Amino acid sequence: MKPLVVLGWVLLGVEALFVASLLIARNAGDDAAGRGLGTIYGLVLGGILAVAAAAFLWGQRGGPRLAFFLGLGAMALPLVFLVVSVGGRRLGELDRALGRARGVRFADARVNRAAEAVIAGDTSALEARLAEGGLDFTARNGDGRTLLGLAVERATDWGAAPAALASVRVLLEAGVPPAQDALAPARTPAEPDGHLLTTWVFHRSPASAQVLDLLLQHGGEKNPVDANGQPMLMSTEMTLPFLEVLARHGANLAVLDTTRPDRPAYNGPMTAAVFGNWDQVLFYLDHGLDAGYTAPDGVNLRALVTEKAKEGEQAPAFLELTRRLSR
Repeated sequence: MKPLVVLGWVLLGVEALFVASLLIARNAGDDAAGRGLGTIYGLVLGGILAVAAAAFLWGQRGGPRLAFFLGLGAMALPLVFLVVSVGGRRLGELDRALGRARGVRFADARVNRAAEAVIAGDTSALEARLAEGGLDFTARNGDGRTLLGLAVERATDWGAAPAALASVRVLLEAGVPPAQDALAPARTPAEPDGHLLTTWVFHRSPASAQVLDLLLQHGGEKNPVDANGQPMLMSTEMTLPFLEVLARHGANLAVLDTTRPDRPAYNGPMTAAVFGNWDQVLFYLDHGLDAGYTAPDGVNLRALVTEKAKEGEQAPAFLELTRRLSR
């Protein structure tokens, strides 16, 4: 018990000093909402500390042992939170470090050096590694990525630096083929579309449209489908920038969705209308898609637009679409 008593008094002293600092220190904040927070926190924490200290002392001086442990436990909570918080950050740093290590760990040292250049965003070093020759572009790291797959993964990260996109360009211009399995050799539960390169990029960041553009410039799959066979044109991930890239590279915009029984053989404009993506509907019509196409369930674009109009849709692109359809 003695070590626990000493620990309790140490915790009580440290936390009492912290509460006192909150009550004494000048309140911070540039507005009314910010001023007074220190005092409020001090009063709340001080009250909790007082109750915990009372239980702790009562348990020492003839009270039930449960009171002692409850008081000690309450005072130990901040320490526990601190340890968990710091430990969580350290584990996160370790996980990121291991991830970086997996990203570089190829069996071939030469490919490793090229991967290090990709991770560092050093295109000059990457070009130098490529100029040396002898790189196996089908080799995979610990995550199953090829060198191009690693570059694509980094270029499609949220907040990716411009150098990450440049690394993809350097590899493609050096003749690395944009193989669909660059990210993974086969489908996995964690990444169902991981073995479908030009499909996988749709699930990433807004910068992914630029990466897709590069991949298609160098022969990537221009009619991507997901692991279930649904055309990405019909995906909820579809955005106008992606659609523009696919159209620019000759994708089949007239493809029908045969994977959804609730939207049997809907075309691109109809699917975009279901999702309320009116800018995409206009884009399809501008590229020659038939506004009069009727699906097997009897639904057509006009019917979908009429339904949305009844719901009060007022988006500018929607109003432009209704004007076109009423001509």
